[in-house]
Amino acid sequence: MIYDFGTGGADIEFEVATLSSGNSVSVVFGMQVAQAGAIASGYESGKTYVKITEGTSSCTITVTCNSTTYRTFKYHHSANGLIRVIAHSYYISVYINEAWAHTFHFPFVSYRTERYVALLSASSETVTNVRLKELADWREAIWIDMESSGMNAIQSVILQRPVEIYPRYTGALSFTYNPTRSEVALIKSKSINENKGIDPKVASDAIVYFSDVAVVTSEDVARDYGFITRMFRFPDLEQDAIQAARITIDDAIRTSRKNAFSARYNPKLELGDIATQTLNKVGSGRSISQKSIVEAIRLNIGDGVFQFEGQGRYGDTI
Repeated sequence: MIYDFGTGGADIEFEVATLSSGNSVSVVFGMQVAQAGAIASGYESGKTYVKITEGTSSCTITVTCNSTTYRTFKYHHSANGLIRVIAHSYYISVYINEAWAHTFHFPFVSYRTERYVALLSASSETVTNVRLKELADWREAIWIDMESSGMNAIQSVILQRPVEIYPRYTGALSFTYNPTRSEVALIKSKSINENKGIDPKVASDAIVYFSDVAVVTSEDVARDYGFITRMFRFPDLEQDAIQAARITIDDAIRTSRKNAFSARYNPKLELGDIATQTLNKVGSGRSISQKSIVEAIRLNIGDGVFQFEGQGRYGDTI
């Protein structure tokens, strides 16, 4: 699916302390821009380079796509320090040392369906404190009612995104949005049960309403469940709505395959982790493997009783 109406974005910041004159560092976005006419082919492989070149007490910011240099801007301050580059809808903004440097506008923009961000340099540079934001919906201010609850304040940041909230062993809360999950192997597995159904948010063709309207398709749903059209509303999101819809559908596919398991207790396992199990079926000796994104854990300890059970959704590759 190709989205050529400026829906997408990314937000990355990093520090460069020793960028010497003539050297540069570039942020590479998985997007294509054009000043006039249609976007070139190769949507899923196109790259846009935001190159920051140090000069003498100044720096030059250049935007290049498909070997074509579209914009160049001279910023009369050094680039050494904190650099932040944001791609948001039809714009690319650059901040240097917490000060706005420049915003480039392009009337024609296309983003990859999967977010892509990278750093590149032709010289040997030391880059530290790299931070790539998951919630990349560009907003410089968030308004919160001081009389509201803490969860309402957090919801003002999350908006309609399918963010998971889990408690950690430290007592803190973990907010995860499409995370890279830890895998924990369970030994001495006693049982594995799987119940298949269909989650209400499963969709092969999702109509997504946000600042624009888009269609998000899923070949996995069409193959396994048939053609299902649903409507998703993200009225407060802009460039992150497509990503939110894709994550929502992916989680719905996994939730449609609920897992229950029991095994020897492993204290490393936390909510949100992927529990991996392997056991041999009694009688046939057939090996059974399962991965579950853990949503509930129950531990029962008593006189002569030690039971560890868990529940979750399908955790393997869809």
